[in-house]
Amino acid sequence: MSDIINIADFIRARREPGALTEAGLLERYASGQRDFSGAVLRGARLAGASLAGADFSGADLTGADLTGADLWGACFHRAWLERATLDRADARRASFAGALLRGASLTEALLIGADLSDTDLRGVDLSGANLYGAWLGETTLRGAILDGARVYDPALGVARRTAALA
Repeated sequence: MSDIINIADFIRARREPGALTEAGLLERYASGQRDFSGAVLRGARLAGASLAGADFSGADLTGADLTGADLWGACFHRAWLERATLDRADARRASFAGALLRGASLTEALLIGADLSDTDLRGVDLSGANLYGAWLGETTLRGAILDGARVYDPALGVARRTAALA
């Protein structure tokens, strides 16, 4: 089955400018490349991957699986992460400014100090996520699930667990 998946990834990469296979991404990251801006990684299976400090600005990660991935300090500026899975991902100090995360799952994600400004989080599941010190300016949270999320509001100077954030 892995041969079929690899062939499908190869065909997809040949048809779409900027398309990159999971293996190609991880190989380039291991060799020191960090700039993956504009890459097409729709449906990529990157669960548990170490991608700290990588730049995915403007990348298409629609439906990607980044469960448990190390995304510390990564940049997803204006990236497409619609319906992506980032459950238990370590995205401390990551930037999602202007990103589209509509319908994504970030349950129990570490988003400490993350920049979520001007981000579309409609319908996102942030249950149990740690948003301590995250920047949420101009963020759309309509329909987001925040059960048990930990949010620190600098304006109020308090930390709290919340079932809903209005």
